[in-house]
Order: sequence, then C-alpha cells, then structure tokens
Amino acid sequence: MAKAVGVGFYIKCGISFEVIDSEWSNANSCFECMFIKIHQTKCKDIIIGTLYRPPGNPVDQFNIAIQHTLSKMISTNHKIILAGDFNINLLKLAEHRPTHDFFNIMTSHQLLPSILHPTRITSLNATLIDNIFSNFLTDKQESYILLNDISDHLPVMFCIDISVQRSQPAVSSSRLINEKTIAQFTVSLAEADWSHVERLCVMGKPCAAYTCFMDTYKDLYDQSFPIITNSKRGYLNVKQPWMTSALLKSCKKSRLFSM
Repeated sequence: MAKAVGVGFYIKCGISFEVIDSEWSNANSCFECMFIKIHQTKCKDIIIGTLYRPPGNPVDQFNIAIQHTLSKMISTNHKIILAGDFNINLLKLAEHRPTHDFFNIMTSHQLLPSILHPTRITSLNATLIDNIFSNFLTDKQESYILLNDISDHLPVMFCIDISVQRSQPAVSSSRLINEKTIAQFTVSLAEADWSHVERLCVMGKPCAAYTCFMDTYKDLYDQSFPIITNSKRGYLNVKQPWMTSALLKSCKKSRLFSM
C-alpha cells in the first residue's frame, strides 16, 4: 500500500463554509479526498473537493471508486470543483484504456478538465497528472500552470468569480505586506543559512529536506510579514435586507452608517 500523503484546504478568514462528511470517501482506500461546501449569497453553494491518488494503485480500481463518489456528489445538484493529483496522465488518453475510462467517467458526470498541458516535466518525459475539474462555466473563469520548482509538480490554479458569503468580525487581522516588508523578506531569504537543507539532499533525504526548507521559509515569512490586528468594526456588516450593494457602496464613500 502506498504511503499516505494527505489532502487539505487553505480558506481565507471570513468565507462561510462547512466541511462535508466523509461519506463520499471511498471504502477501499485507493485514494485520499476531502470535501467542503462554500456558501454563496446569490446562487447554490459550491462543493469543492481535493483528491490524491497514489501512483501505485491500479487505475481500474480507482475508476470504480471515483465513479461511486461522483454519483453521490452529482445527486446533490450542486456546482462542483474537484482538484488534485490524480497520477493519471491525460496525455495518454488515446493509447491507455484505463485513462480513457477515467476521462469518460469524469465527462459523463459533466466534469471537464481546466488544465490541458503537462504538470510534471522531467528530462525523460512530460505528463499531465494534476488537474482541476468543474461541472460549470462562468464568464470570468481562468486556469493557470505556474512555472515554479518548489516541487516536482507544477502548481495549478483555477480562478472563478463567485458570490461567497462573508462574515465581518469585529476584530480582524492581516499580514503587514508592503514594499518595505517585501524588501526585508527578500534580504532574509538571501542571507539565510540553507546548508542544513543541502546536507539532507546530499544524504538522500528529500522529504526531510523539504520539511526543513519549509520550516525555515515559514519562520522568515512570519518575521518579515507580522500579523497586525484591526479592532475597528466594519460598518458594512449590516442585517437590513433593504441595504443593497449600491447603498453600501454609497455609505462607504460618504461615511454614512445604516441604522
């Protein structure tokens, strides 16, 4: 059995969401997954899933499990985004039957891929194994592959314009990011001692080297971009249904408050 890697989400503070019960997870442990529901203000909620399929498991077995999971998801009649490392090379769609079957399963559930170019490139080959599938289209929808060597997979992005529900806490916090702190962070990265990371690489311990690198990077990031607290209560946090977005915008410009 392949070693567990883990999946998860980073969600911006203030966005209304809930973690969906793991009933959609497969019972035969051929992939890891997690699902959340993002609450929207103007339309149905969006279900977002993240998934990891270890490369050692048979694709045929994965296809059976993902078919079961998708059938339950589609029955909810929600908008769906499913992202992850599938370890199934869609560039081999025409010549590898299990890959062709996987693509058919996704499209039969109206889930289309947003990434169409290789996401893992080596000196020997290039494969498209990371993707973000969705069953809906919007006017403002873009996908990207980021050219970054932070791992052996290229990061992928999927940007859409949605009307999420937001909570307005009385106390908010944010990172102090400006030209000065960015310059400070750049200097800190250049002057940091990365020899411990290099030693672990030489010793043939890539996982330990990556963890060590991320720990150092995070410490420098936290030092350069401290968290500051804003105790002002946002006056756009109103409950009156008659306060439209246009009125809220006018209040902001004229410094008026709705009572």
